[in-house]
Amino acid sequence: MNSDDGFVVSTGPSLKDHESVVLGSYEGARGAADTLFDILVEEDGIYPIRLLWYQGGGGANVEFFSVTDDGEKVLINDPSHAEAIKAYRTGTTRPFISAFSPQGRTLTDTLEYTVNNADINVVESSIQLTLDGTDVTPEVTSNGGVITVNYTNPDGFFLAGDHLAILTYDESSDPVVTRTFRNEFSIANGQSTVLLDNPFLYWRLGETEGDSANNEISSAHTGGYTNNPGLGAERLVVGDSSSAVLFDASQQHWIALANHADINDQAVNSGWTEKTVEFWFKARNLPNSDPVLEGQPISQRQVIYEQGGATRGVNVYLVGTQDGPNPTEAELWFNILNRAETAWGGTVPFNEDQGLSPNDEAIAVGTAIQANTLYHAVLVFQGDAEDGGLEGGITGYLNGEPFGEATGAHILFDHTDGIAIGRRNSEVSFHDMIINAGGAPDIFNSSEQFYYDGWLDEFALYNVALTAEQVKAHYDAGLVEVPADIVEPPTPPISGGGMILIIRDTSDIISIIYSGTLKSAATIDGPFEAIAGAISPFIVASDQESRFYIAD
Repeated sequence: MNSDDGFVVSTGPSLKDHESVVLGSYEGARGAADTLFDILVEEDGIYPIRLLWYQGGGGANVEFFSVTDDGEKVLINDPSHAEAIKAYRTGTTRPFISAFSPQGRTLTDTLEYTVNNADINVVESSIQLTLDGTDVTPEVTSNGGVITVNYTNPDGFFLAGDHLAILTYDESSDPVVTRTFRNEFSIANGQSTVLLDNPFLYWRLGETEGDSANNEISSAHTGGYTNNPGLGAERLVVGDSSSAVLFDASQQHWIALANHADINDQAVNSGWTEKTVEFWFKARNLPNSDPVLEGQPISQRQVIYEQGGATRGVNVYLVGTQDGPNPTEAELWFNILNRAETAWGGTVPFNEDQGLSPNDEAIAVGTAIQANTLYHAVLVFQGDAEDGGLEGGITGYLNGEPFGEATGAHILFDHTDGIAIGRRNSEVSFHDMIINAGGAPDIFNSSEQFYYDGWLDEFALYNVALTAEQVKAHYDAGLVEVPADIVEPPTPPISGGGMILIIRDTSDIISIIYSGTLKSAATIDGPFEAIAGAISPFIVASDQESRFYIAD
């Protein structure tokens, strides 16, 4: 192929078949250039070939040719060359598969295939379907030459994991040709109520080892656990079997996530009018009301989730409201902004020395939360897609009920500047301040990362706006208990000292995972004495009197 811009050449039983094989392709813009690819044709015959050509801007060119042994390029159907490959406008067409499901990673109880008859038909009595090596009996219907093969699992959703469905049928040709279509798919694990509402990212946060936070929906959006947060912590959500993760702000625990077109970084800046952020959390050490920056009357805070930066972004965070070292209450805030294009949101507080004043009203909602209390939190964004319209907004939900709404939002456009769970990643915008580590003149500069301290579980992102009914259903489902996974305590490092992890399982057994020498005391001030014969993991009776433990 010689093309100006991209192309795809494919072949299959029909030009419209879903199992067509790509023979050669080029993705992207370019000037006229060759792409050569080899095709092995095992026997003479007429084969359906499809050339799909992409025209971008500028010049236009496409040439389809073969290459002789001596390197000569011969155009397809060149009437002046004896070795030209002949092409025909029409030919005898075979049945083709025009649709099938499931595909990829999903949650379903149904297999469905649509087969279209052509010049040659499907022998309907020959249709067979197997699932994971076992014959199943599908329902076969035919309407106007379109055959539907449908199988519904009598036991409900297919089990989580990888599956293989094989559809076979004979074609009414002479000789008879038997078609075999293999469909490999995976069933996602987790809460069915969540999965059925189609998140594109669903982290159950149930890993017990490693540094990857895995997405149940696809291999995309794998997060990176940073600084070894407490994996395998007791689950927050009893409606799922997997464990949770404990983030310790003093150890700078967080999850890094790459920019992606699903989340924030699209190739074409078309923007989003709908987004939903959902998670369960239990804060341990809350921020207090001390100033977050010297000379600024803005209290301490902890970032739970953020994407974007000072110009566009989505932010979920805790704000300190009580003074002292052990606050029992703080505020949960949701904030979203787009300060370019059609600008909305993104307050910069007034500062006389720098000449700063608010550029717009913040699109944000907040509500009070308590320390060591379980919450289900959902942020729903619905922007206004009308040209220049500002009738969109956000709704915050806590434990299935709305706690606040803010309007004045247009579209959230393409943005980068980092994505993180458990702290900020690059810039972050609060409802009352924008933080930029680069020190831009119109933005407050700080190196503070705003680490979160507490537990997180069942984190999901959607590019749709969940309804109030869906949010309530997710909360209710999370409270319906299912059996918990058995979490094996991780093996601590052999050398060095220091507490590693404390686990309380569903049987109320407390395991202390540590390295070095384990010591205990009756009070936090000590004295701490070594526990004779202690080995890791050290089991603590749940009914014993209160003790304090350290390892060194």
